[in-house]
Amino acid sequence: MLLPAQISFCYKKTIEAGCTLPWEKEVFALTYQEFKMQAQYYAATFRFYTFKELLEQNKAADKLHFLVSAAAISHLKQLNNIIPDICNNIGEQFLTFNQYRFVINNSDINQPAIHSVSIYFYSDPIFWLGNAGTFMLLTTAFDNDSVAKSTNLLQIIPNLQINSFKKVFYDNESNN
Repeated sequence: MLLPAQISFCYKKTIEAGCTLPWEKEVFALTYQEFKMQAQYYAATFRFYTFKELLEQNKAADKLHFLVSAAAISHLKQLNNIIPDICNNIGEQFLTFNQYRFVINNSDINQPAIHSVSIYFYSDPIFWLGNAGTFMLLTTAFDNDSVAKSTNLLQIIPNLQINSFKKVFYDNESNN
């Protein structure tokens, strides 16, 4: 028997001033405050106010991505390793993540409305069984008879992409 593939996803969640969910608002506020604090170290006598200016004048300011991410860690733990916004066709969140990457898109010490960050969530591996219309049929596990234990239908949405793809071969005779 041939299973189509084991895949993982990457979802890019952008958080900006206009965000409306409480979790997003908290991440926005905390990362902006952390940016203002950390940027002081790289902004020589505050002549530079934007993240772009800081990077242009001091290449070490690239460390701000990592330094500012510390403000979001406790809020990422609140997600219980479930990727936000990604739901199956009945509205349930099911896709888990094992890694993330934090990026400052833009920021300004004096203008919070410009602050924008993205969090890239990388999912745990999941099996792609095929498609049902515009949905991907996915499962996380099989029983001893090669039957999918539970399945989810997922539609690819903006900012969600397949991150890795690996063909999986299943030898039915080795299980007899």
